[in-house]
Amino acid sequence: MEGRTNFPRFFDEDLEEHQPFPTLKSALELLHPKCGFNVEIKWTNKYADGTFELNDAIDINRFVDTILDVVLNYAGDRQIIFSSFNPEICTLVRFKQNKYPVMFLTQGETTKYPQYNDPRCWSTTAAIEFVNMIEILGVCAHTEDILRDPSLVQRGLNAGLVTFCWGDDTSDADTIQYLKELGLHGIIYDKIYQYMEEKKENESIYLLDGRESQKDLIRITAHTTETVSIPPSQSQIARTTEKLLQDKMDAECDNISTATSLASLESAEFRLLGSLQTFYSLQDL
Repeated sequence: MEGRTNFPRFFDEDLEEHQPFPTLKSALELLHPKCGFNVEIKWTNKYADGTFELNDAIDINRFVDTILDVVLNYAGDRQIIFSSFNPEICTLVRFKQNKYPVMFLTQGETTKYPQYNDPRCWSTTAAIEFVNMIEILGVCAHTEDILRDPSLVQRGLNAGLVTFCWGDDTSDADTIQYLKELGLHGIIYDKIYQYMEEKKENESIYLLDGRESQKDLIRITAHTTETVSIPPSQSQIARTTEKLLQDKMDAECDNISTATSLASLESAEFRLLGSLQTFYSLQDL
């Protein structure tokens, strides 16, 4: 900014803390590692009338590669989901890396937004078929579409997909509760703190998830220590392992009612395997 004398008033506008938005790199470095990220990648879509959301976009491969380079170098052990309204972006992220899951955002059949030219974006059903075809994690449907046809949720679940929803209609507690009752894995909405139950602490699900994993390990260790003096039979080991596996799966299923908890689905199997390996090693003592 310049004053009447045409001399610059500010000499530090290039400092990172003075930028209008934080960079992805700084967010990955500064936020708690247990805070999961849903990295939504915006890219221009073509409308049905032939126009584009954004003209003169840069090369799509360069764009995706730049984002992946930052995430792969600075995410560490953070749990991350990629998502996009553009099917080509979802495809590129799916095949350019195999560490993080991808979800396809769709507006479905709507009266609120203009229709896209790509048939994969025309309906939630088309989105489900596309997601199954390229084998990504799931679909994030428009709440307007789900409220019009609630059977779309079951269609996604029957296809074995993680199913989220988004939209302006998720702006009140009654609608959020109804969507949960439909069986959605996750609901995306603003000002989440306003709709949380007062009895629950306003704490990240990733922190809670980490503590529950530690409790599981302590429980397994304690159980094994009590029985280490009497070598167990193979059938006892098999029964105990089966019970631990079932308990862990039940616990994971009970904790997937919010968008944040679903980001940990991909790592649940690995945590369980690690716990079982600890169990077996202690049995050999």
